[in-house]
Amino acid sequence: AYNLKQIGFNFLVYANNHAVDKGLKGLNRTLDIFDKAGIPHTGVFRNQEERDKNYPYIFNIKGLKIAILNYSYSSNGNLIPKPAVLNMIDTLQMTVDLKAARELKADAIVVCMHWGVEYQRLPNYEQEAYADFLFRNGTDAIIGSHPHAVQPIEFRRFTYNNKPKQGLIIWSLGNYIAHQRKRYSDGGLMVKFDIAKNKYTGEVKIDRVYYLPVWVYKKLNPVNFKILPVPDFNNDTFMNTMKPEDKTAFTTFINDVEPHLATDTARIKPWLP
Repeated sequence: AYNLKQIGFNFLVYANNHAVDKGLKGLNRTLDIFDKAGIPHTGVFRNQEERDKNYPYIFNIKGLKIAILNYSYSSNGNLIPKPAVLNMIDTLQMTVDLKAARELKADAIVVCMHWGVEYQRLPNYEQEAYADFLFRNGTDAIIGSHPHAVQPIEFRRFTYNNKPKQGLIIWSLGNYIAHQRKRYSDGGLMVKFDIAKNKYTGEVKIDRVYYLPVWVYKKLNPVNFKILPVPDFNNDTFMNTMKPEDKTAFTTFINDVEPHLATDTARIKPWLP
């Protein structure tokens, strides 16, 4: 957690299917570590009072108020230990939360969803339905995780308050860092986008969307992991130090992920260093 803070992570979402694997003690210790490291977080709370006080989380960035919401599809069958709260995907509760974000005068709402089916490269019908629900209720961008494989990025047209809008969906970021080595699960995405507000009309839109595929290189003796950005390492001399099977896996990941993301090349583009 302290290293994450040092290298620039300034917010963490914690609602996922492993959040309560170690019971109340593990959940509270994780929150304590985040707090000691000085990293704001959301999605899991020590108790209902803490959730009521701190949710939805509102960022104030360059004059914009951005609400960050976070939900998980599951707790791995574990009971959520009282008095802790793990945000679950529940449209009734999410409706209340989205309304609260609007009442807090959020200029934009970003929802981080832990959803989908593991190792699937395309969103399933539940993801599609939840995305439609979120947009109908005022969400501007959705960031997905859990499938362990990269899923496409797209814009979706919808109507909110009788006005046409466009929302951004990053269906699944894949694996940023993980031990999993099989095809499609040995890498992931970094994505950046702008949230822009027209100072005259007050209209908010998502703009300038860029993605950066990253591959997880695992080295033995001692074991360590390196996150290799595709544009930097595709033709870098670092490739010469890799075993043939690693080069093949890296090349396979590149060939798999780049055409898979090209859903809207006019507005969603590779992020080049």
